[in-house]
Order: sequence, then C-alpha cells, then structure tokens
Amino acid sequence: MSHFKQFPKVLYNFGNEITPTLFQKLGTYVDIIDQVRDDITIYSDYTILDGDRPDILSYNFYGNVQYYWLMFYVNDHLREEGWPLTANEVHEQMEKYYPHEFIRTFDNWFKGDFQIGNRATGKKSGAFGDIVQTHPDLGQIIVRNNTGFKFQKAEIVEAGFGFFNADTITVQSSDKQYNAVHHYEDANGNYVDIDPLQDAPNNVTPITFSDRFIEENEKRKRIRIIKPEIINQLFNEFNRALK
Repeated sequence: MSHFKQFPKVLYNFGNEITPTLFQKLGTYVDIIDQVRDDITIYSDYTILDGDRPDILSYNFYGNVQYYWLMFYVNDHLREEGWPLTANEVHEQMEKYYPHEFIRTFDNWFKGDFQIGNRATGKKSGAFGDIVQTHPDLGQIIVRNNTGFKFQKAEIVEAGFGFFNADTITVQSSDKQYNAVHHYEDANGNYVDIDPLQDAPNNVTPITFSDRFIEENEKRKRIRIIKPEIINQLFNEFNRALK
C-alpha cells in the first residue's frame, strides 16, 4: 500500500530469520488527524453504497486514489470494524454465523428433554437435528437441521433419541436462525422481557438477528469525507510529520 511507503523504516526480524529486514514501522503515529478531528467544517457526510471501495471513493471525490487511507483515519468505526459489507456479503455472513433453524414454541419445555445435545424430531415434516442452543427467555430452540426438510407450524416435535415417553412441544413458528428474535424493544428502544409461554404484547417490537446484523452494517456505511479543498493540505502535513 502506497500509504505505508511514507512511514519511517526500522530493522525487523521476521519469524526465525537471523538477518533483519528494513521494514516500515507500522506502529508510527502522528496526531495531525486528531488535531482536526472535531472540526466539522472540513467534512462532508456520505453514505457508502454497494460497490463503493476506498480507492474508488478517493478517485471520485479527489481525482486520485492515493487518499483512500484517510477515510480510515477520520472514521474510527471503519478502522476498528472494517469496510461495510455489500448486500450479498451480508446474506453470506448471516448464513455463515447463523446456519441453523429455530423453533418457537409456547410450551414449557425448560426442564424437559429439549436440552443441548439431544435431538429434536418433527413428527410430520420429517425434519430433525441436534439441539445446539436454547433460549428459554424467548421460547426458542436452535436445531442443526441438515435434512433438507423444515419444521412446520403446529406440528409436534419430539425430544431425544427414541426416549420412552419423550417430551414434546408444538411448533408456533420456525425459520432460519438469523430470522429468530434476538430481543424485544419498547417504543424507546429499551430491551424488554416477555412471557415466553405466549405471544409477545403488541406494544413491543421484535428485533431479529438479521435486523441487528443489517443495522450494524448500515451504521458502518455512514462516514465522514474530508472536503476536496482540504485533502491535499492534510495529506502533505501528515506525510511531513512522519519524517
């Protein structure tokens, strides 16, 4: 990256190398950006779009790709969390991190056989899988279902591996894990508890894992861009301070 070419160099031993290599001192820090961080007059607000890349935005705003790294310096969340995902990448990541299926039930299964490691088997759908998570406060059971079948609303699901007189529940709803409710909020955005043995009241809003994932990615899209008339001066001052 051309940005790091300006950094001072030090001798560094990589791995088990005996002979040190002259390499950029990546921990170098200068406070030029900090001095202007709170000066709102030098920034414009921008929302990152699908397909935007740092180098593309640098070229579009400044006519040169070399300023891309300044976006990370003036936007802490980009530096700490990375560039926002595209819509396709969001879906891929949700499939990766939440690959299972949830079952929502109103039944009181909390002390029964529906425990992590046991099996859940749909008596009608043919779906089954191992229980990998349970959320009693939300009335949810998370199942690793690799059968290709989906648990069905109102079907009976049996716990265990052919247990005698096995515990059962009735499915109220079922879907991909990322569509399960993560929590409920009131009108002020505060977390609220519900009674898992019945429908949530109408005055609370369900927030799914998908909702949270998408919202966090949307927050990353909202950035500050240094105005074109300032960029070259800031760029040169930064590089001079490195020397």
